[in-house]
Amino acid sequence: YLYIWNKYPDKNIFEKINYIFGNKIGNVINILYISSNLYMACIYFYSMINFVASQYLIKTPLLFITLIFSIPIIYLIIQKLEVIGRALFIFWILSTLLFILTFIGLFFQLDFSKLLPIGESGFFNIIKTSFITLPYTNFILFLFMSIPKNSVIDKEKLNKRSYIFYTLGFLVIIFGCIIVIT
Repeated sequence: YLYIWNKYPDKNIFEKINYIFGNKIGNVINILYISSNLYMACIYFYSMINFVASQYLIKTPLLFITLIFSIPIIYLIIQKLEVIGRALFIFWILSTLLFILTFIGLFFQLDFSKLLPIGESGFFNIIKTSFITLPYTNFILFLFMSIPKNSVIDKEKLNKRSYIFYTLGFLVIIFGCIIVIT
């Protein structure tokens, strides 16, 4: 993805696809790309709502939880890109603090024996599940590549920071899964 992003720095991903494949085929690819990522966003939203409803707000109606989560999303969609970036940075700081506090608070209650035996259902199911979770990373990269590289401040450190945050995000997902399982 970084190679594609660096290829034409003055274009976003949709303009690059149109430039490479032409308008007709490029528009079809863009529609498929946008619709698949919109579908994944709906799955994320649905999964998040169900997780919150089943783990934390058990007696709260699902419609109310959905409305509470939808209001900030609708507000951010209406705003400009700069406001979205600032809000996402604030949410990132808050979620990182919440994750660290949750991990510290739950660390002594974790039962790692629930992780064993690893691969009880077979190696094929592990590989199949890894391919099922692959689109979860595509959505983040889709958002990342929607911005032309020339619009980014401090372009020189961008590739290094992308690798670091992608690795940190991967570790957070692994630790989150371990916390939920144990």
